[in-house]
Order: sequence, then C-alpha cells, then structure tokens
Amino acid sequence: MSVSIDSNKAKGKFDKFYLKKIGHDYVVVPFEIGLYGFAAAFTLIILTRLFAFVVGIFEIFQVTLNDLVTAGWGFLLISFATVIKHLRDVQK
Repeated sequence: MSVSIDSNKAKGKFDKFYLKKIGHDYVVVPFEIGLYGFAAAFTLIILTRLFAFVVGIFEIFQVTLNDLVTAGWGFLLISFATVIKHLRDVQK
C-alpha cells in the first residue's frame, strides 16, 4: 500500500491560508481600527461644535461635509499607522 501526497494541493491550501492571513492583517484589521479613528475624530468634532454652540460662538449647530472629510482623515491616519505597526512587527 503506497501513500502519495499531492504537493500542489498542499501548496494551494498553504497559499489560501497565507492570503487569508495577509488579507486579515492588511485589510480587515486596519479597516476596523480605522473606524475607531473615524469615530473618535467625528465625536471630537461634534463635541467641539456643540460646546461652541452652547457657549455662543456659533449661532447654529451644524455638521458639514468638511467635518466628515476631516474625520475621514482620522480613519486614514489610524489605518495607516496600523499597517505600519504590523509591518514593523513582521520585520522583527
């Protein structure tokens, strides 16, 4: 009785696992953490505008598209920092 292992099949499973890990480390995790960065930046903007409205600096309380874009920068910054951190950990 002889047993043979198909190396292409084993390599395919390894490649799928490796691609899944790369996708998770470089796409999913930075996206999730980037959402936290977006939420933190947007919350800070909302609280600042609300405080300015209550104090009387602004006559109306409004959130503009520029506020969303600014919070988007928070998303990008935190996501990029997560990717860089992962790259640094891989190099060690």
